[in-house]
Amino acid sequence: ADRAYTLDLEVGDDAASPLTTRSSISFYLAAGASSLQIGVDSDGDGLTDDAEGGGDVDGDGIPDYLDANGLADLAPNQTVVADQALYIQTDAGLMIRPGPIAVAAGRQGLQIQHDDYAAYGVSADIEDSYRHVAGDFNFEITGLSPALTTANVVLPVQSALPSNAVYRKFWPDAGWREFVIDENNRVASAPGLPDACPAPGSDLYTDGLQPFHFCIQLTIEDGGPNDLDGARNGRIVDPGGPAVPPLPVADNSGETAATDANASNVSYGGAMSLLSLLGLCWLVWLRCGGIRLMRW
Repeated sequence: ADRAYTLDLEVGDDAASPLTTRSSISFYLAAGASSLQIGVDSDGDGLTDDAEGGGDVDGDGIPDYLDANGLADLAPNQTVVADQALYIQTDAGLMIRPGPIAVAAGRQGLQIQHDDYAAYGVSADIEDSYRHVAGDFNFEITGLSPALTTANVVLPVQSALPSNAVYRKFWPDAGWREFVIDENNRVASAPGLPDACPAPGSDLYTDGLQPFHFCIQLTIEDGGPNDLDGARNGRIVDPGGPAVPPLPVADNSGETAATDANASNVSYGGAMSLLSLLGLCWLVWLRCGGIRLMRW
């Protein structure tokens, strides 16, 4: 049966003060080889699936026939619009690839569905009080070093960001929380388009998630508060996505009181109208000499 695996490797030396390094990779092992369709272009790059094959030129874990670009700093979010794949990009010289949740769910890209969190076997509640918009993402960035401890990643979204949007992070053991912003971790956005975002580090990005923008840029510190593995190991793991806060729960006591008052006024008005009508009838009766009995 098809199954996802995560391989951890730790290597150390035998010095008096040993140094160690650790690396991890997640991969999806299919029970049988996939059949590439002749004449079909799944990634919209102008080359058919059978011509590209199931190899992985850039080593990002995405087969060539589903990856329209052979650059390690670019990876598809698995959505093809107008025959053009939408790409998530990190800084040049780094590699970006699907994260453990995307791999476990069998996604051939970095964008995931909300239900995919459950496929990761997490212990935390996958539900969030925030309403998620424009999709969730799960990626890994590798290639960082002691001299390069932060990475930028650009996420194109398919619908414009709404007002009050923030970036939410998912922790398998703790659930959802907001992206931590400090001197080494930032969230920014740019107008752009779903298939055309400024490059990572561009001056076109402004702090925060601005309404009507299509491009999100995250700056994440290796081993920092937004790195899922929590270790400075040259690898950043991020599951999360943009979301908007829940609507405030209104205090209906005043509204209820006003409604009750209005109801009282209506009842009172109705009673007054009835009294007025009876008074009018009484006056008519007096003017007409009282009620005359009908004879049959």
